[in-house]
Amino acid sequence: MASVVPNGPQKRARIACVQCREMKRKCDGTHPCDTCRRYGHECRFAARTQLPEPKSPPARRIPLPAHIPPKTARQRSIVANSGQGFIRQVVKNIDPVNAPRLRLVAWNCGTRAEVAMPFIATAITDLLSQEQMTNLAMAYFEKVDPCYAFVERDRVFMEIGQRWQQPIPPRDVDAMLCGIAALGSYFSKAHTVAVERHLVKLAKTILDDLDVPTEPDLYTLTAWVCRVVYVRAACEPLTAYMASCSAMHQMEIAGVHHGSRPEKGIFELPKKIDCPPQILRRLFGVAQHLNTWISYDVGLSRVSLTAPDIPMEPEPPGQYSDKLLQLLPDTLSLDPLDTQDEDMLRAALETLLTKRDTQGPLVMAQANLLLTILRRLGSLRIGEDPLLEPSLRFLTKSLAAARKMNEDDEPWHHLANVPFQIFCMLLAIDTPASLRMVDDAVQTIIAITKSYNTTTLREAANTMYLILSLHKKRRRADAQIMESILATPLDLGVANNENMAETFTWPMPNENEVGWLHSLMAEFPTLQNMEYGDMVSSSWDSADGMT
Repeated sequence: MASVVPNGPQKRARIACVQCREMKRKCDGTHPCDTCRRYGHECRFAARTQLPEPKSPPARRIPLPAHIPPKTARQRSIVANSGQGFIRQVVKNIDPVNAPRLRLVAWNCGTRAEVAMPFIATAITDLLSQEQMTNLAMAYFEKVDPCYAFVERDRVFMEIGQRWQQPIPPRDVDAMLCGIAALGSYFSKAHTVAVERHLVKLAKTILDDLDVPTEPDLYTLTAWVCRVVYVRAACEPLTAYMASCSAMHQMEIAGVHHGSRPEKGIFELPKKIDCPPQILRRLFGVAQHLNTWISYDVGLSRVSLTAPDIPMEPEPPGQYSDKLLQLLPDTLSLDPLDTQDEDMLRAALETLLTKRDTQGPLVMAQANLLLTILRRLGSLRIGEDPLLEPSLRFLTKSLAAARKMNEDDEPWHHLANVPFQIFCMLLAIDTPASLRMVDDAVQTIIAITKSYNTTTLREAANTMYLILSLHKKRRRADAQIMESILATPLDLGVANNENMAETFTWPMPNENEVGWLHSLMAEFPTLQNMEYGDMVSSSWDSADGMT
């Protein structure tokens, strides 16, 4: 087979830009260079350097201003996946000049007030009595376990019974019990303990101090996932992101993910973790679920591992964690690195709209996925879209679920995040039907803020009213523009209107002549409540009045 001989050696630029030097990539020497254009970087060269002139300008390339880098499809997907990025975009669309710079808003319910301790705890027995630990574990299994069923109840209470009898604390057991106790406290006002945050800190200290083994055991993995669940519900985004990535890497080291047991490797082969396969599958699934959504929110890379090949079995009554994990395929398909056309997104949306579940956390997880698909589609603002009405009904159901969760004291991260995202989505859709739902979203957020009264929620409520004020200001400015136009009398330049009316009659238009009216109604949803005949007759009656 004949080899292909290249035309000649590829010419390299005599000088590379700063970005290409740092990234160690080839630079074509243009300004901006091809690499910077592709990744949206600011292309600049070192000072006192003469830039080589390109021999010929690129064909059919429209230069963009230096302050507007071109957005790639992946960048657009990252913004659409991030609810916080969507909030910023909504505010910019309302008032691009006066819009404030927002940080992450209503990402969770936030932390409670922290109680100072005169000493540093080194074991869970320094923070809790056995009775307190038992009450917190019962609260955990009542509120958290139905949604995230990755802990064996009997094993936990067995360890609680033994732990307060042992003088030498087993570190991995303490880390797991601290995580369970912290979540039990956070999800139960009746059993909330003042040392809740100290339980979280002690668990993190133990996990950080444990020597990295070749095979993290079940208690270590459980402690890591409990930490991720807590920090996602109560702490800052980057803290949750780092914890979720660490948990996924622990899964990888332990060999939990699919295809992770090679015959030979650098490290020793991981041994099989002693627990039921369903527990192991849910432990990995919850870690993957949280890492994926957190990475979408903060716009950073997720840890991509394949789930263990363990088939699902029927869940015990009252649990719905498997239903939650069934959302993972659609969730993972939204990765910015994957391509999805509109038909695939709409098919996923249609399937989601058929869900009839009633459990609050599950409904909120479904709503979170629905909102992300709507942001990726960006095409349901037209009132005639058949998926718009059922989507709004699902969002109404989600707001009701949030209020029920608030009454039941279930401060999942969705409790604040999803209602705020719904509020922004309703403003973005901007139809009469969506705007009528805004008050429902506002009252839901206010009720949640009153219940938990954290700094995070108070900031969210204030931001919500700021967005409403900007929206009202924008609408009022638009109305004033229309009023100023309509205040000018219509002058058709006719010398004698009375004689014109006697000698000329306006004909009624036929269907073809007013076809533009249908397009107008589609573009302006507020006109859709007016009957077609009324619009035609009123427009021509006005014309008669002008003659």
